[in-house]
Amino acid sequence: MNDKLQICAYYSQGPHYVRMVKRLREEYTTAQIAAMVPPDYPVSEELLAHVDGVIKTELPHFSPRNVAACHRLLRQIRSARYDVFAVMFDSSQLCLLAALSRTPRCLHGTMDGRLVPLSTSICTTTAGIVFRGLWGRLVYIIVWLIVHLCPVRAPENK
Repeated sequence: MNDKLQICAYYSQGPHYVRMVKRLREEYTTAQIAAMVPPDYPVSEELLAHVDGVIKTELPHFSPRNVAACHRLLRQIRSARYDVFAVMFDSSQLCLLAALSRTPRCLHGTMDGRLVPLSTSICTTTAGIVFRGLWGRLVYIIVWLIVHLCPVRAPENK
């Protein structure tokens, strides 16, 4: 039985994937870190210096619209029984993927190098996604009302 912490760093297109993996290695020095990347991802020596293995996903990117591919991806993640699942962004899709991964601890690697905990509860994650959507629509309506209903006064020429 392997007593080392098992970590999966899930790739999303963005400039700081290697930075997130480096941060995971700093935080969890003795853990086994796997980089989960798309099939066409160019694995660099810099990335290989910080991970113990590279796992290729079936599809080039995660999309919840492809239900069968999502199911296969989740099965791949769940079968490895990771202790920590890290994503690069706290987007709705990645938060839901992290919650559905069934890992005990989920993290979001920020652009500035912090590792922020994500909820592992599907209910909490779904509620957060719904709240974000409603909040975004409310802000949009308020801005629309201000733009369309508030008079614009031209500056007076003196």
